[in-house]
Amino acid sequence: MDKWENEVRDLEARFLLELSKASKDGSNKRKKGTKKPWWEDNTHLDRAESHIKRGKEGTGIDPDSGAHHFAHAGWRLLAEAAKRSGNIPPSPIRYDGERL
Repeated sequence: MDKWENEVRDLEARFLLELSKASKDGSNKRKKGTKKPWWEDNTHLDRAESHIKRGKEGTGIDPDSGAHHFAHAGWRLLAEAAKRSGNIPPSPIRYDGERL
């Protein structure tokens, strides 16, 4: 394995760690019924902009998740990309295996 392959693995691990903070926060909110399933949410782009704005203003860390606002923005953009690519779970199924 060359150094560039190591760089890719290192970046992926670091990025996944940051994204997992936003994922856990959103999942907890969906469990409580305060958010739609991510693939049905039509606010990803607006919310990404909001997180970018807060990150640029120096707010930094989201108080609900402990993740930087830029990590939340990245999560929202990836969710929108997955939706637009058709990379969504089969409907109507929940992650616990029960039907919606």
